[in-house]
Amino acid sequence: MPKTTKDEFRTLLCEPKERRRKQKNQISIIKQFCEDPLRFILQPELTADPGKKIEERKRELEYRRDVLRTLVEVMENELKLLSRALVSS
Repeated sequence: MPKTTKDEFRTLLCEPKERRRKQKNQISIIKQFCEDPLRFILQPELTADPGKKIEERKRELEYRRDVLRTLVEVMENELKLLSRALVSS
């Protein structure tokens, strides 16, 4: 028997532990962004030791990228949940 929208909605509300763990991590990243947005402003600095600076800059940009991806993922999940809630109402 295929799952109904109501079943899918219920599944989203009763998420497995792994999904909850991932969401807690995402919330932590979002909280960091909200508490210190200046940390995420692009600041190119390539001076003294170019190799070291480039690696540091690369890590920082990767972190920022991950934060933005997390924000998008959280918003997409909420939009899906709201869409499903509308369909089942």
